Amino acid sequence: MAAIDDALTAHRTGDVARAESLYRQILKADDRNFDALHMLGIICAQRGNFSEAEQLLRSAVAVDQSVPPCLHNYGKVLSKIARHEDAIAVFNRALALAPDYAPIYSDRGNAQLEVGGLQEALDSYDRGIALEPRYPPAHYNRGIVLERLQRYNEALASYDRALALEPRYALALSNRASVLERLGRYADAVASCDRALALAANLAQAHCNRAVALGRLNRSAEALSSCAQAVALDPGSAQMHGFYGSLLVKAGRYNEALESCDRALALDPGLVQAHGDRVAALAGLKRYPEALASCDRALALDPGYVEAYSNRAYVLEKLRRYREALEDCDRALALRSEFVPAQCNRGAVLNKLNRFAQALESFDRALALDPDLAQVHCNRGVALRHMNRLDEAMASYRTTLALEPNSGDAHFNLGELLLLTGDFAGGLPEYEWRARTSAAAPLGRYFSQPLWLGAQPLEGKTILLHSEQGLGDTIQFCRYVPLVAGRGARIVLEVQPALVDLMRDLPGAWQIVARGKPLPPFDMHCPLPSLPLASMTQLETIPADVPYLWASASHADKWRPSLERAVSPKARLKVGLCWAGNPNLANDHMRSVDLRSLSPLFSCPDVQIFSLQKELREGDRELLADQPQVAHLGDQLDTFADTAAIISLLDVVVSVDTVIAHLAGALGARAWVLLPYVPEWRWLMGREDSPWYPTMRLFRQPGLNDWPGAVAAVKDGLSELNQSGGT
Repeated sequence: MAAIDDALTAHRTGDVARAESLYRQILKADDRNFDALHMLGIICAQRGNFSEAEQLLRSAVAVDQSVPPCLHNYGKVLSKIARHEDAIAVFNRALALAPDYAPIYSDRGNAQLEVGGLQEALDSYDRGIALEPRYPPAHYNRGIVLERLQRYNEALASYDRALALEPRYALALSNRASVLERLGRYADAVASCDRALALAANLAQAHCNRAVALGRLNRSAEALSSCAQAVALDPGSAQMHGFYGSLLVKAGRYNEALESCDRALALDPGLVQAHGDRVAALAGLKRYPEALASCDRALALDPGYVEAYSNRAYVLEKLRRYREALEDCDRALALRSEFVPAQCNRGAVLNKLNRFAQALESFDRALALDPDLAQVHCNRGVALRHMNRLDEAMASYRTTLALEPNSGDAHFNLGELLLLTGDFAGGLPEYEWRARTSAAAPLGRYFSQPLWLGAQPLEGKTILLHSEQGLGDTIQFCRYVPLVAGRGARIVLEVQPALVDLMRDLPGAWQIVARGKPLPPFDMHCPLPSLPLASMTQLETIPADVPYLWASASHADKWRPSLERAVSPKARLKVGLCWAGNPNLANDHMRSVDLRSLSPLFSCPDVQIFSLQKELREGDRELLADQPQVAHLGDQLDTFADTAAIISLLDVVVSVDTVIAHLAGALGARAWVLLPYVPEWRWLMGREDSPWYPTMRLFRQPGLNDWPGAVAAVKDGLSELNQSGGT
């Protein structure tokens, strides 16, 4: 007995090493000595040796099950080794013996919290607090439960009670910040984190909570810095890496975000949110197939993950799988009807499906929930534009700019709309925002030489005029080359390789360079689509002298026999036909026509049609083979010099809004252009002619998506032209 008394005395006086040695000696002599088992178990637990502590305390309980402190300590150790259900059972045994011992209720609540028994945990904390209201950890833990139950005001009150009892309680300050963020009190949340970090600078969760609140305040750089500190302090936390990835996504740092999400998932493959943020990072990198696979992994883990359905819809829309995207939006909204991102994505997808009225409904639902969504106002403007509600579209773009003054999309869309309505003075400056839109990556060209927009004198200077957009844009705006040369400049004209031969005789061009080839020295530069602004063009002053490009006589001589052989003896009109543009352009679904929609033209009497379509789409070749009055030349067209030569030998070219239409117009050939209900800005509204191309006639859809109506008008026009003998 003297040995155990000596051990207990050593333990009480702080000589833990001697106490441990004595406990072990006692247990060698008597392995059922309750006090030695119990107290040595406590020492092992305090040193983090929970495996040995569990064995010792289990043995102590086996010797004597009637000592509440021993049961309490055993339960705490079981919780430490994640045997929470066993711990709860032991705590219950302790409370049966000591129902008025407050700390046991608190520790039982902790174990119940770990197994998801939120209400049970709250009851335990409440009973403990009723017995001992001045125990800070009980109030702190009660706050955790209430926070998880989304009872944020009550959680805040619990954390505040803990802090009233212990003002230096750093964990309570950190968790208090989390609740304040949930309550929308972001500045207060940052202040609470700052207090916590003043007490415990290495508290990772406080840095993380600070990052969340700073993000809400749009203090992105500070948020990233705080989160980086959290990750450095707790590199083994999947949650920390995941949240850092989320912040990096919002900052547009997609490669780093992907790395952070991958680290999170290496630590915890089941972390659904990290899969979701990984989708956003991959989408930002335009790695859409991989993003789709990540979406599917997230949904396999959590079939009710609303955000994943919405993100999947966004990715499918980018992959042009619009109907599947719409289905995923609807799945997300079936799970959470007021989930704003799904409504936004739904509207964007419906825009791509040309279902603009329904898109408008989705955008309006989203804005009813959050009226400050700048991009949704912008997308709403797109729907209204295509519905020919131009004033409302303009108002939507202006609302976007009031919310987000530097929105490239809104400036550019507003510029196009102003140009479409003939307001060149207002529209051309806004059109300069085209390189800053969300889809502008292919446009950006950066030179050390200054940009010329008409202000600087050009006498004796060399200026690079360079292509920027499609082939048709280059043909449309190269008309300005002689005007710029007339200012005394030497012109280096850089164009797409396919257009080099066609441009060789363009007046004013000192040197023509294929894009991608080395450039000669130059003093200034200007993109071709910026030349109307640089020239202060108004609707009435568009330089429209045609032709300004010419077909080569030798190329025409090469093609003339082939066309003569293909023409039917009865044919009085030779008609060129082009029905589709570049399928990779964002607006292609609006301007291109399914070849079957043009079939009424194939029945026009005394007409020989020549297909100038170079890239055929699925089903086109088979349909052409069944039309004897159509000769397909597209496969034989090696250069635009060939195409120009053929156009010069035809009576009329019928085309959708493609390079073929611009080429025919620049050649001064008769060109008939099929246009959607609301076309691109250059075709203006409500007129059958084009101020850009005097020999052109425009055939507009009479209503939204009404290609049959436009095609019928072309057919009538061909009949009239035939009757007039082609003049």
